[in-house]
Amino acid sequence: MDLILIDHGLALPNGIADQGWGDNGKRFPGPLEGKPLSKTSQQDLTQLISSEASIRQLLAAWLEPRAIDLVFRRARDIVQRGTYGSVIL
Repeated sequence: MDLILIDHGLALPNGIADQGWGDNGKRFPGPLEGKPLSKTSQQDLTQLISSEASIRQLLAAWLEPRAIDLVFRRARDIVQRGTYGSVIL
């Protein structure tokens, strides 16, 4: 599997490591806040989630498990809502 990093609003803001890794309840709104997911984004995120095990293996060399957890948590949240928008970290 080739891994290409594409930002679907999953990128974390600078300083997240100093903010508790998801324990502080702070919102980080995205540029498409509240807008419906495009069909392409829905498909891409669904593919990302379905490939979680292999992607985790590839990313493990560069990222801490908590960072990878947040990427997949964010992806699941977006797909479940069906809209772009804030995630509470």
